[in-house]
Amino acid sequence: MKTCSICSHPQRALIDRQLVTGQPLRDVSGRFGVSRSALGRHSAHLPHAVIAVREAEEAADAQSLLDEVRALHRRAGAILDKAEQSGKWAVALAAVRECRSTLELLGRLTGELQAGKNAPFHTPHIAKVKQRRFAKRYSPKSPATARWSA
Repeated sequence: MKTCSICSHPQRALIDRQLVTGQPLRDVSGRFGVSRSALGRHSAHLPHAVIAVREAEEAADAQSLLDEVRALHRRAGAILDKAEQSGKWAVALAAVRECRSTLELLGRLTGELQAGKNAPFHTPHIAKVKQRRFAKRYSPKSPATARWSA
């Protein structure tokens, strides 16, 4: 049985790293002077440890992103608290929007909120219900408007 030409290549570690990071076979082939078909065959038996390291790096990056979004959410919450205490309602409303936005992002990143599976934050049917209530409350026959029509 013939040995893989990439496995016996003097720069195998560099080739493996480039393959695992998703570099195009054409680029790796040109860089190391090996055929694309040899790279394709070698990809099938890359060491599992190399792949596991790459997956661990990606997981660490994802955790770092989650930590940053959580920190942003905490900061927005702190701003909201200070704005409410000082009576700065415009700032408080902006902070509420930021809190909602970071919560939505966290939900999407963690998979707790998926498009089409969970109720969206902006639900048009709620607006329709509010319109109906308003129309009912302030219609010409409503008791609330009776005092103005008399």
